[in-house]
Amino acid sequence: TRSIAKEHKQLLKQQLQFAGYRIGELYPRRTRRATAVNWLLAWLAERAEPLEEQGPLAPELPVPEDPVTGHPGDRAVA
Repeated sequence: TRSIAKEHKQLLKQQLQFAGYRIGELYPRRTRRATAVNWLLAWLAERAEPLEEQGPLAPELPVPEDPVTGHPGDRAVA
């Protein structure tokens, strides 16, 4: 998150209403994904481009039984 400018660090909360994770929900896979999304939102903000309200989406997957292993097809975390 050091590469995200300070003024853009809250974009997940502001634009996507992301409330964050509870301590028991902190897994590397989830925090990396949140960081990646925040970086992309910051990239859009730096270019003054809006976040599209609609567009193509990947199919929604159910919450994995074991968040450490992720969804079926996710690579193993080393």
